[in-house]
Amino acid sequence: MHVVGLGRIGLPVARRLIEASHAVTAHDVVSSRRRAAQQAGASTARTSSMADADVVITALPDGATLITHIEVLASEGALPGQGTLWIDLTSCDPDSGEAATETLVAHGIQAVAAPLAGGPSAAGAGQLRFHVGGAADAIARAAPYLALLGGEDAVLFTDPRPRAAYLAKLLVNGVWFAHAAAIGEALLIGSRHGIERSVLGDLLRHHPALRGVLEGTLRDLVDSADGGPFELERIVDQLRALVEAADRSALTAPLTVATARLHQDALRQLGPGPGELRAIRHLELLADRTARTTTPADG
Repeated sequence: MHVVGLGRIGLPVARRLIEASHAVTAHDVVSSRRRAAQQAGASTARTSSMADADVVITALPDGATLITHIEVLASEGALPGQGTLWIDLTSCDPDSGEAATETLVAHGIQAVAAPLAGGPSAAGAGQLRFHVGGAADAIARAAPYLALLGGEDAVLFTDPRPRAAYLAKLLVNGVWFAHAAAIGEALLIGSRHGIERSVLGDLLRHHPALRGVLEGTLRDLVDSADGGPFELERIVDQLRALVEAADRSALTAPLTVATARLHQDALRQLGPGPGELRAIRHLELLADRTARTTTPADG
């Protein structure tokens, strides 16, 4: 089994597979990550070749990186053989994800799109969730690995089209990011009119119309200065992909466009870093007020 990409998700995924007695060959361009995988019990490949792979799992930063990786392997004759199962956990834009899986299928590889939900701690604990797309036989073959990484109820969404799986993940994240921005803005407006942040936070958290929908986001916004699990530049990429998907469908999506613009502005002002709360920090700076009890430093 080969795991490609040993970042925040890929390394704990590799460790989880090793703990389940899978022999893992680990790939990453960063030497320190390869060493960490070796310390966990993985082998590291001297070349990019995957000719001996029965299963490949990719967890890469974005769709462009995934496509480049596949193209390089194809040009070097280093793709795995026909019948290999390839599970991609990357949060791709739909076009890139579709192109990647089509290339793999054209080489006789069983490709399954499985963009994930959950962060590093969930990956290490085997509590990831997945949005799955691909041929039924490939998905059935991937099921035990997804269950190992996320439990028996790990699959949240299934569609025969890989493109749909990548899009479903982006749509969920788009709603999440918009909620976070809307909550932060509400807290700022309330604060400007003299409503204590903690009082308004409790109202929103426990209001019958919102209960359960926003509780986790409110907890993070009101009670924590943590930036959140997502890197801001990844949020911008994903929201841009959603806007492009709406444009291609000739749909007007003003809320998604506004949410994308907000996070783009936050990235320009604050620079890269974690995560969805940085858009709130951007709003705080615009308003010259704080929406939260504690606020992260700029930068």
